[in-house]
Amino acid sequence: VGNFKDNTISVIDLELKRVTATIPIPPGPHGMVITPDNRWLYVASDGTSTVSVIDTATDKVAATIEVGKNPHGVAVTRDGKYVLVGVYDKDEVSFIDTATRKVIGAVSVGKPHNIAVHPNGRVAYVGSQTPGKFSLAIIELGSRKLTDNVALEKTPRGLEFDPNGSRLYITQAGIDAVVVVDPSSNKIVNEIPVG
Repeated sequence: VGNFKDNTISVIDLELKRVTATIPIPPGPHGMVITPDNRWLYVASDGTSTVSVIDTATDKVAATIEVGKNPHGVAVTRDGKYVLVGVYDKDEVSFIDTATRKVIGAVSVGKPHNIAVHPNGRVAYVGSQTPGKFSLAIIELGSRKLTDNVALEKTPRGLEFDPNGSRLYITQAGIDAVVVVDPSSNKIVNEIPVG
């Protein structure tokens, strides 16, 4: 769990229902993602320009990666080879190679926030928060190219695919519903009222 005001990560034992470790990181823990092998946790600190790599075996920061000012959401590819980071102030999604822990490329996306990788491992959807041009930016992971944009009326926030990738669920600021997108057509197909 990221503790925004304390600039720490809490490790919680779910069986014992208690905090087992507290890990200091740079200011503003925002996006977090764990690699498929459960070994490495990547945490973006939006008060700085870094992503921290935490070793889950020791609960210690193993590396700090410079990505650019105000990193927000992070996601990992299905094979665990790359971590994607939405670097808000650079208007790009950076690709970190998890083997070398270096940024190896970037795709231009206006004000990227959260990121969801499709279960097929071929594309990632990014919530673009560019004022007046809110959208879902779609990145083809193999070529690292922007392939499409889905226009949205409001600011995109959380993004999550269902397990088989047939639906993308998103929240938007100011909409009292979960918006459902069909990735096969990139059309909004439903809104589920949630208050």
